[in-house]
Amino acid sequence: MTKKTIDLIDPPSAAELIGVTKGTLAKWRMRGEGPPFLSMGSGPRSRIKYRRADVHDWISSCLVER
Repeated sequence: MTKKTIDLIDPPSAAELIGVTKGTLAKWRMRGEGPPFLSMGSGPRSRIKYRRADVHDWISSCLVER
Protein backbone atom coordinates (compact mmCIF):
# COMPACT_ATOMS: atom_id res chain seq x y z
CA MET A 1 0.00 0.00 0.00
CA THR A 2 1.41 3.39 -0.94
CA LYS A 3 0.62 6.63 0.77
CA LYS A 4 -0.21 9.61 -1.39
CA THR A 5 0.98 12.85 0.12
CA ILE A 6 -1.00 16.01 -0.39
CA ASP A 7 1.00 19.22 -0.45
CA LEU A 8 -1.07 21.58 1.72
CA ILE A 9 -0.16 25.24 2.03
CA ASP A 10 -1.49 28.01 4.24
CA PRO A 11 -3.27 31.15 2.98
CA PRO A 12 -0.16 33.38 3.06
CA SER A 13 1.69 30.88 0.85
CA ALA A 14 -1.26 30.55 -1.52
CA ALA A 15 -1.58 34.34 -1.74
CA GLU A 16 2.11 34.63 -2.56
CA LEU A 17 1.82 32.04 -5.34
CA ILE A 18 -1.09 33.93 -6.87
CA GLY A 19 0.41 37.37 -6.32
CA VAL A 20 -2.33 38.85 -4.11
CA THR A 21 -2.60 39.79 -0.44
CA LYS A 22 -3.92 37.46 2.26
CA GLY A 23 -6.86 39.84 2.58
CA THR A 24 -7.77 39.50 -1.08
CA LEU A 25 -7.63 35.74 -0.79
CA ALA A 26 -9.89 35.87 2.28
CA LYS A 27 -12.40 38.08 0.42
CA TRP A 28 -12.42 35.63 -2.48
CA ARG A 29 -13.16 32.75 -0.08
CA MET A 30 -16.09 34.64 1.41
CA ARG A 31 -17.46 35.41 -2.09
CA GLY A 32 -16.99 31.85 -3.35
CA GLU A 33 -14.25 32.97 -5.73
CA GLY A 34 -10.61 32.03 -6.11
CA PRO A 35 -9.00 28.61 -5.82
CA PRO A 36 -10.67 25.74 -3.96
CA PHE A 37 -9.70 25.47 -0.29
CA LEU A 38 -10.08 23.15 2.66
CA SER A 39 -11.66 24.21 5.92
CA MET A 40 -10.19 21.93 8.56
CA GLY A 41 -12.37 22.00 11.63
CA SER A 42 -15.51 23.96 12.24
CA GLY A 43 -16.46 27.41 13.36
CA PRO A 44 -14.20 30.43 13.71
CA ARG A 45 -11.24 28.29 14.79
CA SER A 46 -11.16 26.22 11.61
CA ARG A 47 -7.89 26.21 9.72
CA ILE A 48 -7.87 27.11 6.05
CA LYS A 49 -5.50 25.22 3.77
CA TYR A 50 -5.00 25.01 0.03
CA ARG A 51 -3.71 22.11 -2.03
CA ARG A 52 -0.76 23.48 -3.98
CA ALA A 53 -1.93 21.64 -7.12
CA ASP A 54 -5.38 23.28 -6.85
CA VAL A 55 -3.80 26.73 -6.66
CA HIS A 56 -1.70 26.02 -9.75
CA ASP A 57 -4.75 24.63 -11.59
CA TRP A 58 -6.77 27.72 -10.67
CA ILE A 59 -4.02 30.02 -11.92
CA SER A 60 -3.97 28.07 -15.20
CA SER A 61 -7.74 28.39 -15.49
CA CYS A 62 -7.38 32.18 -15.48
CA LEU A 63 -5.36 32.15 -18.68
CA VAL A 64 -6.91 34.23 -21.44
CA GLU A 65 -5.72 33.32 -24.91
CA ARG A 66 -6.36 35.69 -27.77
